[in-house]
Amino acid sequence: MESIWSRYLNFLTEDLYMSILLPFELLPFIIGVIYWRKFSGTPIIWVILYLGYNFLNELLAAFYFVQTEQANTIFFNIHDLIYFLMIFYVYYKILKSPIFKKVTILLFMSWLLIYIYFLATSDIWISFSLFSLVVGDFLILILVLLNFIEIINYFGFTVIKNDFLIYLGFGLLIYIVIQLPVLVVTLIGWMNLKAENPTLASFFELIRNVGFAVGCLMYSIFAYGFYRAERPQLV
Repeated sequence: MESIWSRYLNFLTEDLYMSILLPFELLPFIIGVIYWRKFSGTPIIWVILYLGYNFLNELLAAFYFVQTEQANTIFFNIHDLIYFLMIFYVYYKILKSPIFKKVTILLFMSWLLIYIYFLATSDIWISFSLFSLVVGDFLILILVLLNFIEIINYFGFTVIKNDFLIYLGFGLLIYIVIQLPVLVVTLIGWMNLKAENPTLASFFELIRNVGFAVGCLMYSIFAYGFYRAERPQLV
């Protein structure tokens, strides 16, 4: 009888998502740890810690699925809470304008109400928080644009390549704009049509793989940002 660890390793190596995306998820965490001292005492530390948690969460979710053969949705629902807490906190600490800070708080409270509603009305063990994720990603795009505006207004274009928030925002911007519709299509369309229409299912699978590629690009941008950027200038 095949052991749980053997099945787990086979799952990690045979599944396209795990075998390709996981190393890219780990890469920025490693680079961030290497340059930890450069970002020590700044909110960027929370980005590094999140990336480590994100990688570990993927491994734990996969192990749970292999061991129990049940949905591991709960891991990703918890992940969403930690992810958005981290993103909103980092941008709140980085943004300098009092108005932008108030906007950040307002956006976070709006997302939190939606997430709390999901917790109160859904079975978080099997239901995926798709709506709160879509809304949250849209709100993050607003924060990214606000941060870009501040960086240009305060420092101009000359320091863009040295600011990690540019790499963070650019990576998030690319990922959200492309991956968000891919995620919606995958969860709503591909799973429902896979058994009924193999040809259409193959098309949806191709779209999903495009999402994986964009994820790899985003993590690569983060890794390069940790290497290239200078310590953030906080006020």
